[in-house]
Amino acid sequence: MNKLLVGGILVGAIAAGGYFYAAHSLETSVERMVVAYNENEANGFTISYTDLDTSLLSRTATITGIHAQNRATPENTVSVGTARLDVGFGFSAGTPRLKSVRLNNTKATNTTATVRVGYLHVAGESLEDLSMATSFPAWSGSLHKVEILDAEVLSITPESAFSLGAFQLDISDGGNWLDEFLIKDVNITSTLPDGAPAQGKLDTFQIRGGNVGALLRFVETTQAQALFGVADPALSQQMAHEMAKESLNYFGFEGFELSGLAAELPNGITINLDNASVTNISRHAGIVTGANSKIEEFVVSNLGKASPQAAQLLAIAGLDTFRLNGTSRIRYDDTSKSLQGRSKMVVSDMFGIDSKMELSGVDVEKMAEKLLAVQQAQFDFMSQMQANPDEQLTPEEINDQMVERMIDAYTGYYSGFDLDLALADMGGTARVLDVYSAMTGVPPETLQAAFIAGVKNTAKEELGDTTPESLMPAVNGFLATPSQPLYLKVKTKKTPDEEILRGLTAENWPELLEVSFRVE
Repeated sequence: MNKLLVGGILVGAIAAGGYFYAAHSLETSVERMVVAYNENEANGFTISYTDLDTSLLSRTATITGIHAQNRATPENTVSVGTARLDVGFGFSAGTPRLKSVRLNNTKATNTTATVRVGYLHVAGESLEDLSMATSFPAWSGSLHKVEILDAEVLSITPESAFSLGAFQLDISDGGNWLDEFLIKDVNITSTLPDGAPAQGKLDTFQIRGGNVGALLRFVETTQAQALFGVADPALSQQMAHEMAKESLNYFGFEGFELSGLAAELPNGITINLDNASVTNISRHAGIVTGANSKIEEFVVSNLGKASPQAAQLLAIAGLDTFRLNGTSRIRYDDTSKSLQGRSKMVVSDMFGIDSKMELSGVDVEKMAEKLLAVQQAQFDFMSQMQANPDEQLTPEEINDQMVERMIDAYTGYYSGFDLDLALADMGGTARVLDVYSAMTGVPPETLQAAFIAGVKNTAKEELGDTTPESLMPAVNGFLATPSQPLYLKVKTKKTPDEEILRGLTAENWPELLEVSFRVE
């Protein structure tokens, strides 16, 4: 109904009326358009308004008391307190272009639902083009801004309510760049057909920055090929390579935040998230080389309500809530030419991981070149497999291809790496053993001894005499009661180039890597 009202009548009326600005007859033009529309019984609605005020200086029209009513079902209505339309001019003198529509106190009702919007603002280069376009992304270049404040939807059948504090979409550069996408203060309540309640809330969801133009070109190309039933391998490859390049740059993405999420599912499980965000994104050579990210208090409660089986296993483990917190920071240091990372993750009552990494002697330009080439080669490989289904590779051959691509991706642009990792048991081992014990009937102590023996045998079979001497004391200390934190350190002794990695074996790996374990 809103699209019919704004796009079908008022937008068209103002677009036509703009041609008569010079003759000062906009009011007459709008009146005639509305009368002509109402006299045509083929139109589904009748339109009326109480007042029209125009300003030639500001090139605006303000319409008050808009009312639209469905001819067949009079209970279906749309009302707008005030509508302000801003008209600019195109390149041709006197050509009107509807630039902005602002609606205050809009309400749409029918027999099953009521929609209310306190404020709606749509702005663009030409909203006539926007109203005539029927699909995305055809309309994207005409749109600059969408803003909604204080909106709600009340549904009678099924009973539900939705409210929105704010919605904002800002686009620039002819529809190619996303400045901001923002949703705030969302609340949802609903009653399902079986009578079960469900509800949720969201404080903030925000995305800042993004090369939507690249995505639009990909969508347009895909739509065009599907529409005409023609597949152009060269064009598909070109677009895929462009997408690969943009993905390494995170599509120009500048930041993300999701906060104040809370949901109660019909089965009684609750999901909460205080905050998840990505900030301080840095770039070199056209790729992302740094960012800060975090997850604060992601909590899933009442897990036992998922099913009777889940309730039984979780009761054995003494765990009915999943709680996750984590942080990550990655930075490229221009002075030392190193890529440095630090991350922490804690799953409460289970495990905690703390890691620190440094990639030294990094050539960022070379890194960008290598990573892009690998991604593009991966697409070409997948396309070749799809185009030649009768020439499928064996799983072993596919694995070999993947290893080769990993070697290509992670060599040739740094001199070495250093990794420190700490693993803390917060009750996770005991809980896992208790569950397996209940499932198998084997005592936890026996399972623990079998696991330790399995680690020892696997290390002996895979590494033989090159197994680090510190491995088994560290495993025993970690699995002891009480558990001791386990520390792993891996450091290169020389630059890991392609030749070295391809020739790496269980016997010669200590020539490349220094590996040690310890517990405290």
